[in-house]
Amino acid sequence: MNRNAACCALLVSLMLGATSCARAEERAKPAAAPAAQVQTDTQPAVAIELDRLEFTAERAHVLRSSVFFNPRTQGGAELYFKEYEDHHAARLFNVFEWEALNSTDHASFATALEKRRPYLEKMADSHDKLIYVIALTPEWLSRSKDKRVVEGPWRRLHAHRPKDYRQWRRLVTTAAGFFKQFDGAERYYEVWSEPDLGYWQEGMDEYLELYAQTAAAIKAADPQAKVGGATVNGWDGRLRASPGRDPVNIELIRYAGRRNAPLDFVSWHHYASLRGDLIGKATAAYDRAVQQSGLAKKPEYVISEWNNVSLFRDTAYAPAMLTETFLDIYKSKVDVHTLAAWEDFHAKRDNSGYGLVRQGGHKKPVYHAYRFLDSLSRDTAGVALIEMKDEQAQVGTQRVLISKKNAHTYELVCWQIGHEPPIAAAVDYLLSRGMTRRDLMAYGGFDELAQAIRGAKARDPAHAGLFKTAARVARDHRRQSRPLRLVFTGREAVTVLKAEAVRSDLAEKTVKVAGNRLECDMRMFEVVRLELEVR
Repeated sequence: MNRNAACCALLVSLMLGATSCARAEERAKPAAAPAAQVQTDTQPAVAIELDRLEFTAERAHVLRSSVFFNPRTQGGAELYFKEYEDHHAARLFNVFEWEALNSTDHASFATALEKRRPYLEKMADSHDKLIYVIALTPEWLSRSKDKRVVEGPWRRLHAHRPKDYRQWRRLVTTAAGFFKQFDGAERYYEVWSEPDLGYWQEGMDEYLELYAQTAAAIKAADPQAKVGGATVNGWDGRLRASPGRDPVNIELIRYAGRRNAPLDFVSWHHYASLRGDLIGKATAAYDRAVQQSGLAKKPEYVISEWNNVSLFRDTAYAPAMLTETFLDIYKSKVDVHTLAAWEDFHAKRDNSGYGLVRQGGHKKPVYHAYRFLDSLSRDTAGVALIEMKDEQAQVGTQRVLISKKNAHTYELVCWQIGHEPPIAAAVDYLLSRGMTRRDLMAYGGFDELAQAIRGAKARDPAHAGLFKTAARVARDHRRQSRPLRLVFTGREAVTVLKAEAVRSDLAEKTVKVAGNRLECDMRMFEVVRLELEVR
């Protein structure tokens, strides 16, 4: 999991387009108040011609339920299988790792795996793809005796090469041969996890040797399995013990091409909010490495853990930010992803929880956004995307994913990330008068900054006059909101079958309909789901 998420840029800076938190900017300058512009919101409806939209089912699987499955409680596990009759992909938590950790020899390892049979049978029967993690050298096989803690049960000795590769291959062969029995799902094997953090204590050459030995053992036991890695914490992660070497995944691609080692997929973790550019940067870099490597076949790209940064998990922003990252993955070259995670790893109720549900199976707001997207992918003839930019850049873009269920039935998921129009105008004013992005970041998230502007409550007394004027700019702005307005051209009538929305809580949504037009209020960071009959 990502241990440095809180170090990422704050949401306000991302939306303001900041490229450096440390960049010095000029201090605030006084200014006269602008004239009031009180007008009625005249935003036109967006025309949608359903028969001309490009619906495609090719990437619909990206929207389907896919998680890093980490059952922590019976209630959480039961909910997973109750809510979804099947899933696209799951990364399995602590199967090989846990049994290797607790083993004392080959026999104890094999016995422990056998006890997992009912669980693995159920997982294979309900998933298209399962990702197994081959990581952690058991104490009895490690070349290290260092028991200093990495995290949790991991000790440094678990993050070293085996002292005997023949015995290691035997251990891996036992695991792959056992997992092969559960052939209801396609099997992916990640060789290690987050070696760029403390979970690998050696250098690049040592990792590449481990990869080659492990991949060969897996392929010998299960030729149909897919093998890959290096499952780095960030797409360009480097090994601490090899600071002069290139990113681990780049080195792995080159190594596989040079040595003809199996590399069916390249995997990494993505913990970022509103940073879809990082996914594109990753796949572009991997594409270049693949082209230069001589690999006979391009590997798949797998993001096996991803989520919002911890600063914004379990906040009112989380559902829309998660939906935005889903869209980034949907639009990218990523083949498989698993959101981390299904259930919180601990019982604490704070923003550090990774789960879609709390321990025991209590659904968080972000869970409902996940469910909305999964619903789009089910029984669909195809999905189309509409993106509608606003005249105010700080307001952001309204996005609508439309799933065609049949000739007359459609599902829509709609959201928008940005400032409400009056706050956007006030932010533009503050920036134009010399306040810096860093100044605005000090207020935290969007809601906190909006409250400070509306209440004319500047944190810095030097900005008090500016915030007083900004409050008036917001109050008098011609647009107080940006509703969702759609008109289905070429159709005569729209019927709303279901309307729901989530931000801080799940709620029914009021939608106004007139003939082939619909309209509803849509708050920033609210995710709206509509089921429509359009004739």
